[in-house]
Amino acid sequence: MYNFLFSSGKNTFSRVRSTLPPPPPNHNYRPDIDGLRAVAVIAVLVYHAFPKLLPSGFIGVDIFFVISGFLITSIIVKEMALSHFSIFEFYGRRIRRIFPALLLVTFTVYALGWRSLLPSEYQQLGKHMAGSALFGANIVYWLESGYFDVASQLKPLLHLWSLGVEEQFYVVWPLVLLASLKLKIRPLFPILFLALCSFVANIVLIQTDPLQTFFLPHTRAWELAIGGLVALRVQQESTMDLSPRFASISSVTAKTVLSIFGAVLLVSAFFLIKDEKHFPGWYGVLPVLAAAILIYAGKDSRVVQLVLANRVMVAIGLISFPLYLWHWPLLSLLTILEAGQSTQVMKLMALAIALVLATLTYWLIEKPVRPTKSPHLTAIILLILMMGLGYLGYNTYARAGLGFRASAFQAISKAQGEWDFPGHLQNTAIDGVNLRSQAGTEAATTLFVGDSNLEQYYPRLDQLLQQPTPRYSILFLSEGGCLPIPHTISKETRECQDVANSVSKVLNANKQIRRVVIAAQWYGHLLVEVQNAKYVADGTEFPIGVNTEGYQKALNSLREQLTMLRRRGLEVYLILNIPIGIEFNPSYIAERSVQSLWQGFRLRTGGRRLSEFEVPFAQIKLDLSRAGKDSDVIVIDPTDTICSADLCSSVDENLAPKYKDNGHLRPTYVREHIRFMDQTIEVR
Repeated sequence: MYNFLFSSGKNTFSRVRSTLPPPPPNHNYRPDIDGLRAVAVIAVLVYHAFPKLLPSGFIGVDIFFVISGFLITSIIVKEMALSHFSIFEFYGRRIRRIFPALLLVTFTVYALGWRSLLPSEYQQLGKHMAGSALFGANIVYWLESGYFDVASQLKPLLHLWSLGVEEQFYVVWPLVLLASLKLKIRPLFPILFLALCSFVANIVLIQTDPLQTFFLPHTRAWELAIGGLVALRVQQESTMDLSPRFASISSVTAKTVLSIFGAVLLVSAFFLIKDEKHFPGWYGVLPVLAAAILIYAGKDSRVVQLVLANRVMVAIGLISFPLYLWHWPLLSLLTILEAGQSTQVMKLMALAIALVLATLTYWLIEKPVRPTKSPHLTAIILLILMMGLGYLGYNTYARAGLGFRASAFQAISKAQGEWDFPGHLQNTAIDGVNLRSQAGTEAATTLFVGDSNLEQYYPRLDQLLQQPTPRYSILFLSEGGCLPIPHTISKETRECQDVANSVSKVLNANKQIRRVVIAAQWYGHLLVEVQNAKYVADGTEFPIGVNTEGYQKALNSLREQLTMLRRRGLEVYLILNIPIGIEFNPSYIAERSVQSLWQGFRLRTGGRRLSEFEVPFAQIKLDLSRAGKDSDVIVIDPTDTICSADLCSSVDENLAPKYKDNGHLRPTYVREHIRFMDQTIEVR
């Protein structure tokens, strides 16, 4: 293969093969690497099932990246040095290694979803199947990310993002090594260059686009490349002519000490790293360097052999790939079926089932396929099956989740995806502040300030503005997740800063504004354990939580703003919180459970008792109401509309959901029922 691609004869190979370190004379199996795989997969499993127990467990994926880079580079370099590397053989091996278990797990999830997922959920699963079949799952999840992205626990194939990163990396990696051989360049240099560029991209982008940094290969490639560098070093050492005494010291003593340092680094990483949202960044160095050291020193380290190469760790390491594939879909489906109410025992059972399925997959699926007598035919068949599975997923996505499976629950499924903001609003800017505007019949304008709980009311306003009746024009100064109280920080973005602090600037620049409406998910922002919003004064941050100093300062700031607006002669509305909770979520209304999986869906319409719901939020509601009344503004309580007596029903009179999720009303309900918004734009 090498001669076909790069050489006109054998002499060319003899001249350039010296640019690669020759293979070691004896390629023994490394049980310690399987033990390290076990550490990685156990960390991931614990993190996914019990995140509070091991909040840094996600770094197990980074350990996998380093191991993968080491093993794959070792194989490629060895075969290139022997002049029989084939790019087709390489990808054929990857297919035979990955596809059997992946096909089984993905199809099983699809089959289980047939009976357990609503059309919108099944449509999303189909989309993810198609992306995974093309090894682009990481790109799909990155593109999906946003304020209303579905929670990660509700995506059964989310964990396949890491396979996407690996396979995209391996599209380029063999070509880089082949090019170095062709150009007579030591592979050390292009690998170092690629690793450095990727690491710099990771450091730079983690500040501005953490989601891209987490999901995409150009900011993750350095982790696999580090494994490649270790492979080059190990192969180089295997050919060194060392004296027995020096070799003994180098192999045993020094590497044992080095491996202990690597183990300390890895343990430190598990204790120090907590925030997945800003990872990898600099924190990614810890697990990557630790894994690299353990791989490099592990073979000759007594400590590593004792801890990682024992039978239990090796056994777990051998099934680590199918275990990784199985565990997350089971946990995710459990979360979906139990509406987020799964118990610790249920999660333990899911992991136990994953362990059994992984063991069976390894012995009955993976091992029989790898040593096949017809490797090329096997790879082609597996590739065709994967393409077929990808098409099945795409077809499910294109046909809106095959709604005929649960036709009676189409209304519930539709509610999950409804969101009509920004609708007909147009982007505009006033004195450097970004807003959205929509014209009414009048030049007089109402300014709406808040987060997504304000934006949820837009469909009613839009419907009114489509009518010929005289209405005010509207301006929206809003952003999801942003607290509309001056001098507070909820998210460190320019949009949030504008929502909090730019109301006066907008009023000064636009003299047509007659009314101001302020609304937010107050309960989420003002409970410290939920949102961790802060009040900032003279550079000092005060965490906001009920009855804290930051909470009182934030209330005073809101009261001052409301008073300022009234002094300007404006009509001001303060909208309190809507009822929130899992009971309002359409996925909860469609009752499902593990025990009744094959019985399909049942309708659950209870909702919540207002007296029970308001207990944990009573202080916030009371304080907001007082702030509004003290400032002489109009206070609107949505529960007067959404609830009847003491019951806040989750469905309307037609048994259609009122909400799109736990804490946002759906547009259909808003248009027909939220009439308290009419007064904010009517001409009087």
